[in-house]
Amino acid sequence: MHVLPPLFQYSLLCWKPAFRSTYDNLKSVVRISGFSSDQIMVKRSARQDGVLSTSLYLVYVNDLLNDLERSGYGAKVMSVSCGNPASADDVSLLALTPFHLQKMVNIVFQFCKHWSVSIYVAKSNVTVFTKSRSQPIANIVYGDCPIIQTESFVHLGILYSYNLKYKDKISQRLQKLKTLWVFFLSAQGVHAQGVNPLCVCGSIF
Repeated sequence: MHVLPPLFQYSLLCWKPAFRSTYDNLKSVVRISGFSSDQIMVKRSARQDGVLSTSLYLVYVNDLLNDLERSGYGAKVMSVSCGNPASADDVSLLALTPFHLQKMVNIVFQFCKHWSVSIYVAKSNVTVFTKSRSQPIANIVYGDCPIIQTESFVHLGILYSYNLKYKDKISQRLQKLKTLWVFFLSAQGVHAQGVNPLCVCGSIF
């Protein structure tokens, strides 16, 4: 279960009036090229880049993670539930069948509907891990919106492929290494047109 530390829970209760005053009668404006919009009442969400925003978001999303775990639809390793790994607002849903995955997506949908939260479905995707040459179709929907199915996805900077092969992952790492190496050589005065002697001499001496 995802349980907030007792000290953190106690702090929330003690500082509840301060939290309320921070978000009471909150307004926002949009500024573009020196022009400002009319004031907009902010009724939901946390302050962007606020000191407490990360902690407040953890309080909000904690119930959703617990609901997903209690449902029993997520994947498990032995008796350990691992069906909804999360890092901040990056949440993955892992299930053994499309049926169970759809049930988990429905839990997320009902939670967001209850709290009036919108999810950008186009940024979400489904990948079915298999040893076959092609993926079986899962047909997962979020509400009435189908979630696109892809052959690979990136989670926390790590590339995963549906066939569990490492070719794409290795290619991605090599491309990053190539970019870093080119940047390093450029800093030493080496460019596509040749060597800059001033930079090279400056590096040597």
